[in-house]
Amino acid sequence: MAVAARGFAEITVAERGQPSAYTLVIPAKAFPNERYAAQEFRDWTLKLTGVEIPIRETTPVAAKAIYLNREKPDPALGDEGFDLEAVGGDIRVSGGRRGLLYGVYELLERFGGIAWLDSGFTDIPQTDVFKIPSDLKDRQLPAFDRRVHDWRQISSDISFSARSRINHYYLPERHGRSYPKFDGPLGWGHTFSYLVNPDQYFDEHPEYFSFFKGKRQKHYSQLCLTNPDVFKIVLEKVLARIRTTKRKETTSNTTASRRTIGTVTANARSARQSTHARNRTRAP
Repeated sequence: MAVAARGFAEITVAERGQPSAYTLVIPAKAFPNERYAAQEFRDWTLKLTGVEIPIRETTPVAAKAIYLNREKPDPALGDEGFDLEAVGGDIRVSGGRRGLLYGVYELLERFGGIAWLDSGFTDIPQTDVFKIPSDLKDRQLPAFDRRVHDWRQISSDISFSARSRINHYYLPERHGRSYPKFDGPLGWGHTFSYLVNPDQYFDEHPEYFSFFKGKRQKHYSQLCLTNPDVFKIVLEKVLARIRTTKRKETTSNTTASRRTIGTVTANARSARQSTHARNRTRAP
């Protein structure tokens, strides 16, 4: 990540009590995320300073401009990287599907001081002037491809999810569109019982499973993570899935829940019953 050096000169984006000197500019045929990024910058700047920055869909403009554009970003930015640059008094934010929106939030957070702390609480500082360094030049790329925390809260508030740079859940087009890039058969959580199914392994290898209340547990148990054979089995199965699946992005290896353990057992029982039924059907 490149970090801009903050010089002495600053650009005043908005000043309380003064008409806006800037215009937010998006393409004439703007993507939903470009339009939403402009609305977010306008709305949060209004809350911050009381100044409403107008949005236009054509260029050039006579006033100073904040350009938001994802039409031809550098391919190196991907879907989530972004560039911030101050050029001749104008401000340019460019990026991929989600990166453009992340760039807007970076300006509002870093220089406006806004903090989205919770889905129900945003800290907006009392300020009269929103300024950005005149020598701003910054490129940011995500350190992690998938990001998630507190899934119950995040999944129920998509806007807060985007402002927190969370991309794990389904995001609509205006938020830059995202989907859980996890291996379909395994899903994104509680996968231990699928990787090392107790119905398949427990009878011969109870040592693969957790020792609880004085004995190895077959049902509603976890894997014994100190057993090297367990690690080997999980690794082999995960690599096999990566080699064969069409969506080679992320595979989840996480502890089982009571629900997933019960599902595995029920699915195995259902499969056996289905096989017996087919065999009976074929019998003369």
